[in-house]
Amino acid sequence: MLKILYFLFSVLFSFSVYADFTNCEYEGNVTQYSVTMTSARICADYSLTTGACTGSNDFLVGTESKTCDIASVAANNDVCTYGSLSGMPIGETYNYVRVSISRDMTLKATITPTASDEDVNGNTNAACTGFTIRTESDNTNAKNKPPEGVTEANASANPAEAQVVTFVNAQGNDTTGCTTACIPTVKDQRVTNCDATTHNADSDSNYTYSTRYCTPSTALWMGELTNSKNDLVLIYKLSSPYTVGITTPKLQMKFDTQGTYNAYYDGAHAPNSHGGASGFSMIFPGEPKVSFTLIE
Repeated sequence: MLKILYFLFSVLFSFSVYADFTNCEYEGNVTQYSVTMTSARICADYSLTTGACTGSNDFLVGTESKTCDIASVAANNDVCTYGSLSGMPIGETYNYVRVSISRDMTLKATITPTASDEDVNGNTNAACTGFTIRTESDNTNAKNKPPEGVTEANASANPAEAQVVTFVNAQGNDTTGCTTACIPTVKDQRVTNCDATTHNADSDSNYTYSTRYCTPSTALWMGELTNSKNDLVLIYKLSSPYTVGITTPKLQMKFDTQGTYNAYYDGAHAPNSHGGASGFSMIFPGEPKVSFTLIE
């Protein structure tokens, strides 16, 4: 069986809110980060425009759905098994791993900023203290609405709950018609600038949420998400080319999930952003540090 560790990617998020709001955005750690892989393939080469493997003897690892919690074990340990590398053709050389994962992922996390904590921009802000931002099981989101969390006074002490986060629609490297180029023009080189897709928050349209999947920082290539797509396709480069020998290899992946959760809330209006006690907040998963290696 293939020993595989699950991964994610850097998704670029930005907020556009009224100037009189106090923007509080912090990075924290997750206690649950469940990801479902739906397919994996090891490739000799890939298409810049479609993300399809283009080698003459690409190897299918598996197509079953398998869910694992990448935050459940210490860094650099195997989480679970997926597929098999048995039968890889001897003498073939591979360079890439192409995977698809469900756009629905489950997170559990809490952030309680203090006056000395730095936000994502490296600033401290006393106006952002006194509140806890946490995941909430009731906060499901549609494909065109950003995921929201819950903002509560610190004294509430309610625990974080497992929340299903659906990645919203956004442009990827297979998108055409962008005013700035989304499709890479050079192999193994990431796009650095492309259009974002903007979504209004479901509970308060004053808050907008911009996403783009076309400039990943660890993956080389990432597919767009639309209403018709349930999975996100990513392509990673192996740490070095691998030529198959007589011994069946395994695919090793190292990861670290520290700092893989960002939370935002409006400090000027929390906890009464919606006329209730929970306030307004948005949450989004960050990027575990990952590397792929085929070893014997």
